Amino acid sequence: IWGLYTPTTSGVPPFATSFVNPNHAAAVMMLGAIVAFGASLAPDRSQRWHLLVAIALSIGVLVSMSRANALLLIAGLVIVTVPPLFLRRFADHRSRLWRLLAGALCCLFVALVLIGPERWLNEFAALEDQGLTGQGVFTYCWSVAADVLGVAPLTGIGPGNFGVASTPFVETWHYGYLAYAHNGIQQVLADLGFIVGLLALALVAAGFLRATI
Repeated sequence: IWGLYTPTTSGVPPFATSFVNPNHAAAVMMLGAIVAFGASLAPDRSQRWHLLVAIALSIGVLVSMSRANALLLIAGLVIVTVPPLFLRRFADHRSRLWRLLAGALCCLFVALVLIGPERWLNEFAALEDQGLTGQGVFTYCWSVAADVLGVAPLTGIGPGNFGVASTPFVETWHYGYLAYAHNGIQQVLADLGFIVGLLALALVAAGFLRATI
């Protein structure tokens, strides 16, 4: 795929990856960075190289200018470091955890400066010039997702059908085809319904708690 098209979307600066949308490339690097940071905390010295990989991937996330993934990277690092700080079995690793938490705060500072506070605020601020009175990009997507969820709350609309189901609720075509809710919980509930969706989310939460506590 490399080189056959310009990997940009409307209003997003070019980013040299084989992904059409820089946010998707940033999402892959964000997940890899969090996993690599977690692996770097292992006592085995052979795992230390993961720290270099994590730093490189984190830089990639910030350079992509992806606001959502930069925020998720910082939140992920906080989740990886803060809970173990209060557990006795991690007492010997608290100094490393504090350093990693400090790194997360540094990433937050760099993200705010590099991406710009105004771009973060525009996601939620009123965008009246684009026909979305009183709503930002995310809040608009979430309001449409809430309407889609009301179509079939118990059984769901089925995976892959969100774009079709959201069409009657899209107020403006400025953002084009709304294929996703841009909210993981709403997406799962809209696709699977409350019965299966809540079960799936409960399993994810249980797996996360088991892995971190």
